[in-house]
Amino acid sequence: WTQLASTNITMANTVTAGLAVCSHDNAALNTSTFDNVTTPAYVFSESEGLAFTYNSAGTTGTNTDANASGGAFIFLNATAVNDWIEFALPSANAGTYDVKMACKTYTARGTLSLSIDGVIVGSNFDEYSSGTAYPTHDFGNATLSSGSHLIRLKVTGKNASSSAYTITADDFTLTPQ
Repeated sequence: WTQLASTNITMANTVTAGLAVCSHDNAALNTSTFDNVTTPAYVFSESEGLAFTYNSAGTTGTNTDANASGGAFIFLNATAVNDWIEFALPSANAGTYDVKMACKTYTARGTLSLSIDGVIVGSNFDEYSSGTAYPTHDFGNATLSSGSHLIRLKVTGKNASSSAYTITADDFTLTPQ
């Protein structure tokens, strides 16, 4: 066999894949063995399904929202810069991942940084929006060791038009690179 190409495809949490074989003879049964077939460990976690801690004078909780993935998202009603919320991410294989986070943007939102195990990934993300939206922000690549990890969202400021420092997290997606 000669590999001609490879590509990464983002899929749902559970997929079924089939590998077809053919003997080109309707009277013959074909038995085949496949080796060197890999499926990279894609990590997807709903924020409301993760354990979390926070450091803020504000409150935190789960908001039910039909437009959020999984029907809910986590919020931190932060009161100042440097307030944070940290999620315990389940085990991931060692490797480099593209890190994405979905959230609910709104008029009362802060700007945040995302770090994994203390290492900042990408640049700050402003969750302020003049209306309600549910974007997925791509923070860029992070290289992880094998095992569990901590994702921290830290308030870095707020848009001049924002009325609060609140930050939200809907889900996290780590795609192998």
